Formats: sequence, C-alpha cells, structure tokens
Amino acid sequence: MSGPLEFYGAQTDVRLVHVFAKGRKSRRIANDPGRTPRENASWLASDALELKLGHTAVRSFHSVALISPRMVFWHHCRGRPALRILGRQSVTIPVIPTMSKTLSLAHLSIEPGQRTRGLVPVEVKGQTVQLPVFLINGIRPGPRLVVTAGIHGAEYPCVEAAIRLGRSIDPEALSGQLIIVPSANPVAFRARSIYVTPPDGLNLNRQFPGDPEGSFTQVWADWLFRNVITVGDMYIDMHGGDMIEALIPFVAITLTGNPAVNETAERMARAYGIRAFLAKEGVGPIGGTTTGSAAVSNVPALLTEAGGQGVWHESEVDILQDGVRRVMTEFDMYAGIDDPGEEAERLGGWDWLRADVDGLFYPSVAIGDEVERGQRVGEIKDIFGETLRTYDAPVGGEVLFLVTSLAMNAGDPLMSIAWK
Repeated sequence: MSGPLEFYGAQTDVRLVHVFAKGRKSRRIANDPGRTPRENASWLASDALELKLGHTAVRSFHSVALISPRMVFWHHCRGRPALRILGRQSVTIPVIPTMSKTLSLAHLSIEPGQRTRGLVPVEVKGQTVQLPVFLINGIRPGPRLVVTAGIHGAEYPCVEAAIRLGRSIDPEALSGQLIIVPSANPVAFRARSIYVTPPDGLNLNRQFPGDPEGSFTQVWADWLFRNVITVGDMYIDMHGGDMIEALIPFVAITLTGNPAVNETAERMARAYGIRAFLAKEGVGPIGGTTTGSAAVSNVPALLTEAGGQGVWHESEVDILQDGVRRVMTEFDMYAGIDDPGEEAERLGGWDWLRADVDGLFYPSVAIGDEVERGQRVGEIKDIFGETLRTYDAPVGGEVLFLVTSLAMNAGDPLMSIAWK
C-alpha cells in the first residue's frame, strides 16, 4: 500500500502512541501542540516498527501494526492532527485518541468522573436560544461522542431517549466523554413545529454547516455545527418520523472520500442494533443535513430514526437509547447491554416520492410493505374526492417511511422506498 498512516482525533492533548523499535526500548511519540512538527519529529533507524495504540477506533488494530518507517512525526491533515509515518510501506488506520481531561461547552465545564447539565444561552438574530446540554466526562480516557436529538421539533422519541441517556450514563463507568443535546432546536420544539423552524420557515436539517451571516435557522445551524456537532470524534443524530410521518426504524450514514471516516461510521451503524441500514454515496440531492455535513468534515456520523406521528412509546425510546449504548460498547466506552439488537442489513438505496399537487393523500401501502416497481402506492384527490394524481412505486423494495397526513401540499414528501 502507498500513502501515509494517518489518524484523526482531538486537536490537543493526544498522548497515546508507543513506538517499539524491534529489540529496542519503547519510544513514546507525544503530541505537543506548542511545538513545531520538526521539534515533535522522531527519527527511527530500524527496519521494522511495532505500533501499539493506547486507544483506537478500529478494534482489529488494538494490538499491533507492522511497518517499515523512515520518519515519524505529527502534522495536521484537513485541520485535524495526524500521525504520519513515512517509509517503504505505509497504511491508513483510523484511530480515536484520548481526549483532554476537561470537558467544556460554553460556560459548562467538568473534570473526569463528573457530570453536569444546563442551558447554554446563544444569541441568534436578536433572540436568545436556550440550548439544553448534558456533559459527562469519563473517569478513563477514550473517544468523545456527541449525541443530538430534536433537530426537528416534533420528533419526540429521540428527545426522551437523549434525556434518559444524559441522566443515566455513569461517568465512573465511562471511558471517554459524552456531549448530549436532547433538544437541538428548542424554538421548533416549543412551537410543536413540523419540519421547519418558525422564525424563517426553514428546515434546520437542510442548512448545515450553516451560515453565520444568514437567516435565523442558518445562523443557528452554523453555531451548532461549530460548537457541538464537530467537536467530537463521533457523532450520532437521533431522529424519528415527524408529526405526520410513520416509519420503520433505520440508520443511515454518508460515505465520503475518507476511508477512515467511512469505516468508523459503518461500525457505528452495524453496532446500533437496527436492521435497516442505508449507506449513501455523498450528500446527494438531500444536502445540508447534520450527519452528511459532519461526514464531509471528517467526523464519523450516524443518523438514527425510530417512532413518529407526534407520539412516543417506550419501545421506540428504548430502540434509540439502547442503540447509543451499543455504539459506546463497540468503541470500548461503556459496558454492554444484554440485548444485542437486530443485525444490520445494508440496503442498496432509497427513492423518495413527492407530491406535485395540493390535495388529500390516500396511500395504498403501509410502512414495512414490500412493493414492486410500478405498483400503485397512493393517490391525491381534491376536496370533492376527485382523483388528481396517482403514484406508482419507482423501484421495488420496502416502504421505509410514509406521510400519514390527509392534507398534502405540492412538494411535500409522500413516502420513501428502500431497495436491496
């Protein structure tokens, strides 16, 4: 293989790599942000090098990697620190390093073994948004996981799941750090708003990474992206069907040109315990999402969905919070739970159907149904019951989500069908 060995992680206080020259004493490569790459460089004359990683994102590399180096030094790649090893052979291994001791977000700050919660006030276009935050700082080093819920204000099971996680994760049993935001769009949550944020009517999950000079929702997206979504080593954004949507539980990742990020994201998806798993090549036509934008910024990110229709049930809350716990277990952050969940089945993709007229929507399928290409899946009628449009399945597959509102507007989604 060619190219450097690189890993992406915290911007400071990375102290995890021990280098063993064959037959020689251990040499420790420490990252000192106050020193130049040349000052941090370690020259190695041996023909073989054994790398032992204190904490990695890839369990298969937990013990040893063999290479033939010429120089080992720290540098920055895409704005993140990386370990570059030049030699006759090089590989790429994604690694999540230990984090700094203190965990902070705005005025909230805690040391290892502590937990806190509070409201973070953020001024957005003359309005103060109070963002609820849980911080949990593990007693042992490990990755930093960021979890958000409530990006859409009327998706409720994810909000309850995030609250329970924030209240129950024990810092004394945690390796790493956890940032949990149970309501990432408080303005929409209070308004019980479907899809959009009230001040400007924009869908927050189409605005990332945001615009500090834009409208309310765009400015809010910018602040969330810079201060929450991209400050960790991994990111989970919990969703569900909106107030007028039913869906089967599913998880999704966005694939980018970074193999390390893709590999970590797929591990997260497979560990979560939900069967239906989508891996999208690039952001595609649905741009501006939390997880897609995070992935493009080299943060492994997972979208999770369960529940909907403006209600929440214990079973849906459990699907979401148990999934986060399984991901934490997969990356050696927390003890496992008894239920392994469902085995992930990677689906080939999904197609969305959208309304092209206003009217009343009458679906002829339900979530989870298997449909064939060309099969009639619904129709839109006018207020007098006359059919305006009929809709057929563009692909054969499984109905993943379905809009359950009788009232329908042109441009609104009707359903999504996932194929294998």
